[in-house]
Amino acid sequence: MTKRSLMAVTAIFLTATGAQAQQTMQWKQVLNVQKHLNQPQGVSIDILGIEPGDTYEDAKAKLEKIAAEPGSQEISPVRETKNIFRLQTPGGFLTAEYVGSMQMERRLPEHPRVQEGIRILFSAPSSGHQVLGVVRNLTYYEQNEQPRVSETLARLSEKLKAQPQQFDTTFRYQFDNGRAFATPGANILSCKINMSANSPDAARNANNTGVCDIILDVGVEFGISKDHAKSLRFTLSDNERARQNVSADFKYFSEYARGVQTQSQGTAPKL
Repeated sequence: MTKRSLMAVTAIFLTATGAQAQQTMQWKQVLNVQKHLNQPQGVSIDILGIEPGDTYEDAKAKLEKIAAEPGSQEISPVRETKNIFRLQTPGGFLTAEYVGSMQMERRLPEHPRVQEGIRILFSAPSSGHQVLGVVRNLTYYEQNEQPRVSETLARLSEKLKAQPQQFDTTFRYQFDNGRAFATPGANILSCKINMSANSPDAARNANNTGVCDIILDVGVEFGISKDHAKSLRFTLSDNERARQNVSADFKYFSEYARGVQTQSQGTAPKL
């Protein structure tokens, strides 16, 4: 949803409930899941240096630096999308909002026929406004620039010190408790991507098997051969961080709303 869409939704909401009291949540951090949790020692699981556990400020600085690389051709500048939640309270509503995602698109330096898009997803400020996941898309418009899939995976395997599982056109790197892991008899649904969990139930169900702490999927659209990529999609999801952070965020929402209710007790009128 765009900023314009969010503004429109907010305007409609305020018109419909204008007679009711509106309050904006004041954020307080209640959880700080450590960076590099569940990553193998000496291994950095990241996309262009953007890592799960990065703060909003750090991730924004990294993305802006990528977008400003000399020779980049901007398609869409770095932009933010807010997540907005409304909790009903007696006589009104409590609104909680924060930057839930950030994205940009460009053409690569020295490769103007290669398009790149990056999207970052965040938890709420109550859990540190941390990066939960990153998605990077690459599209190659010229056949002579299509990379070899085998070479791409070899370089990634060397970086991650792990070998991928293959599910048709998706190559998956899976990590559990700080080690590379492959679920016996796994299929593409054995581990789900949970970085976009946006409800208490979704948070509880994130990493529900306990062995899908971090997932890095490489999706391939094959090009001129079965070893060339017309497009690549890298999806990095810190499922365990999403489970802990989003659970803490919704608990904070709920407790904050209860606090508003108990504190909002005026004095009885003089009779």
